[in-house]
Amino acid sequence: MADAAGADRLDEPGGSTVREAVGPRAVFGVIVPSTNTVVEHDYWSARVPGVAYRAGSMHIPNPAMNDDAGFEALLGQIRASIDTAVRDVLTAEPDRMVMGMSAETFWGGVEGKPVVAINAATLWHALRCHGLTDQLPSAGSLFRAH
Repeated sequence: MADAAGADRLDEPGGSTVREAVGPRAVFGVIVPSTNTVVEHDYWSARVPGVAYRAGSMHIPNPAMNDDAGFEALLGQIRASIDTAVRDVLTAEPDRMVMGMSAETFWGGVEGKPVVAINAATLWHALRCHGLTDQLPSAGSLFRAH
């Protein structure tokens, strides 16, 4: 049920908002391609206490990325659907917005160079920008060390 201000209420005495129940420290909007099954899982798996995620999906009807032309077509699909995904996420009034996709990060390979996983890097950066400095040993080396 929504109150007069539009905030979702739990059916509990005191009327805590859902936001306060699952994201009292922060709510991050995460924009992902509809084909992505990893980003949300990675973010929730980090188990940052008091941080919640609201995902918005960019519709990708033809995810073929076999060559440069396919990748260019994918970028066109992203551009055609990102505004709707952002619009939908903004209804949750997130504290930060995070772009959760990595295809363009590794296009063409990494040639054996060390790489920080984009999901970890974007989550770490969003947390730090929000003033949250949790070190999470189970969430990889970036979260363990910094």
